[in-house]
Amino acid sequence: QRLTLSVAHTTPATPGQPNQPAAPIPLRIGFVSESGAELRAHHASADATEHLVILDADAADLVFEGIAERPIPAILRGCSAPVVLDDGLSSDDRFVQMAHDPDPFTRWEAGQRLMRDAVLNAADGADATSAFHAIANALKRELHRASADAAFAALVLRPPDLPDLVQAAIRPDPVALHEGRSALCATIAGALSAKLEDVCNTPSPHPFSPDSTQAGQRALKSACLALLAHDLSL
Repeated sequence: QRLTLSVAHTTPATPGQPNQPAAPIPLRIGFVSESGAELRAHHASADATEHLVILDADAADLVFEGIAERPIPAILRGCSAPVVLDDGLSSDDRFVQMAHDPDPFTRWEAGQRLMRDAVLNAADGADATSAFHAIANALKRELHRASADAAFAALVLRPPDLPDLVQAAIRPDPVALHEGRSALCATIAGALSAKLEDVCNTPSPHPFSPDSTQAGQRALKSACLALLAHDLSL
């Protein structure tokens, strides 16, 4: 298959600089299939599973060829640039990324967007029950691989905070957003309570160490406890 990604960027005006020039933006781009397999692609004489592209114009068409299946693109692997990305992916695509993309940042970003959209919908009065349960099921995979990177698992388990939700809402209702976030946390806690309790009941390493490994384990326990605090079935 041949895929063309049309990318463009704008920089808001600042005082004294109404017209901002294009700044070079590094994009680390990779693809996974709908089944979660990592896909190779040919771009600019390189055949690889990941490509570094420098966007140094206002817009560009990036052509990738030789892709075996329908690709789900990840544009900012490794948080390659501090930008706000509008990639137009569907919820189904983000669930695939959350479960299978090899890049931790892409998985985290996909989960954050799914949780944010679900809470925003709930705050607007929509029934977000199925979305909440789908998110809980997706988070189960991250809990199973938490031993590889406990600090990352702690980040993934934390839904967007209320200030972030208020900023993302078109007509923010802090009370409704808080209730929606709490309902999402309660759903996650109810679905994953056994695994969350296992993490919390795991004895802490002895002696204490401030190193990154133990700090990540403590952060994961805190994230699990925060979710369990919302579980009304306990």
